[in-house]
Amino acid sequence: MSTLQYRLPQKRCLVTELPGPKSTALAARRRAAVGAGVTSVLPIYVADADGAVVVDVDGNSLIDLGAGIAVTSVGASNPAVVAAVQQQVARFTHTCF
Repeated sequence: MSTLQYRLPQKRCLVTELPGPKSTALAARRRAAVGAGVTSVLPIYVADADGAVVVDVDGNSLIDLGAGIAVTSVGASNPAVVAAVQQQVARFTHTCF
């Protein structure tokens, strides 16, 4: 098994309160534009993710303790998964909210 190389440091680092000002502004924009029936419990807006870390739009790095099965198994932004997704979306995409 090969050693994984990560783009992002695999550690928690807070640079603002949570949620930060950019996440707060995005939440207000969402409330104004999206019906209340479509919800999210995450108080931040993710800008990047790698391995077990997500970085929000305010620059806070957080350990992803809410990851789903796929991310828990292979990590966020795993290069093999990214390549497979790119190959698939070149053929067909279907988006839902």
